[in-house]
Amino acid sequence: MSYLVEVLVPFNRTQEQAAVLAKIKSDLTEKFGAVRLHLYSPAEELWSDSRTGMADDTLVIEVMTALVDRAWWTSYKYQLQLSLQKKGEVVVRTSFIERI
Repeated sequence: MSYLVEVLVPFNRTQEQAAVLAKIKSDLTEKFGAVRLHLYSPAEELWSDSRTGMADDTLVIEVMTALVDRAWWTSYKYQLQLSLQKKGEVVVRTSFIERI
């Protein structure tokens, strides 16, 4: 049994955020043994209550783990939010996966 943890982060390509990205890779690789990063640029968001969309870069971080430590991920989410100094919500979601 495994879980896929995905962290969705609003992201801009700046020098400061490049340093944060390097730290994300280092921290999560050390804790989980591997990490996968996808940068969607631009990611378009469409909302039903608005006629206009919004484009932004979105970083998707993926980690596979046997157990989900919700307290750790909640803390990590808020640390990311502070370190990126970006308006917009950092989302952490999990999915149960079965390896085939």
